[in-house]
Amino acid sequence: MNSIFMSSVLPRLQKPTITRVGLSIDTLLRAVVWVFPVPHPSTSVPSVTPQYLLEGIAYALVQAALLLQDAILLCTNQRYASAIVMALFSREEVGRYKILRDLRKNMMEKGDAVTIEDIEEACEDHVTKQTRGQLGVILKSSGGDQLGKLLRAKFDHDPQSREAHEANAQLDIIANQLYRKMPHQRHDLRQNALYVGPNDSGTGWNQPKQQSKQTARDEIEGASNAYAGAFDRFTSIGAYRDEDPTFYSGLEAWSDRPTLPEPVVLGLD
Repeated sequence: MNSIFMSSVLPRLQKPTITRVGLSIDTLLRAVVWVFPVPHPSTSVPSVTPQYLLEGIAYALVQAALLLQDAILLCTNQRYASAIVMALFSREEVGRYKILRDLRKNMMEKGDAVTIEDIEEACEDHVTKQTRGQLGVILKSSGGDQLGKLLRAKFDHDPQSREAHEANAQLDIIANQLYRKMPHQRHDLRQNALYVGPNDSGTGWNQPKQQSKQTARDEIEGASNAYAGAFDRFTSIGAYRDEDPTFYSGLEAWSDRPTLPEPVVLGLD
């Protein structure tokens, strides 16, 4: 294919250059360069260091703890909407911690280069950080709904019975569905707790001040559990060393690493 292209283009360059207008050799060379540009070597973007990522990992968890403390303080002062926002941002910082750990692990074990742009892109999406920041799904039921019936079937029958197996299968489906939905729901909740805007029906306005105390408590509890799980994995070096040896060896070598705030136990009235 290339030879056909060259034979059709070069005669057009050569004919006007030599016989019609008598262009100089320099002009001809400039024309050829213009038609067939010489590629310039690309400017490489330097990769960050493993220590740089390790610092980001630690700082993300510190920020998660501080945001959680702010959420509790706001809830205590009946600023429920703002408490919800801070709790959800706290959970996102736990998600950021996990994302950065993955980037560092791939760098250390697979030799991946990680740039600032890679970090920003990986941590940009709120829903992604909410997904990474959740530990699991808590199934709540009023008792009389279908979920309540499944939970009773799970615990009221022998674990090896057909009824228990069927209930477990249905509960797994529900849990997986919630696991996928909840990050999107929390993202929407954060926006509703932060911004005034038309409501879903278009008949009125969403007012953040109408967020409830119970919703704030639920989100603080969820963020607290997420942070506590991350805190345990960050500080229990001996317990988790085998799952990520380069991470924990990096922590031990970092003599002045920050001390993480202790997990907060929810004690709101």
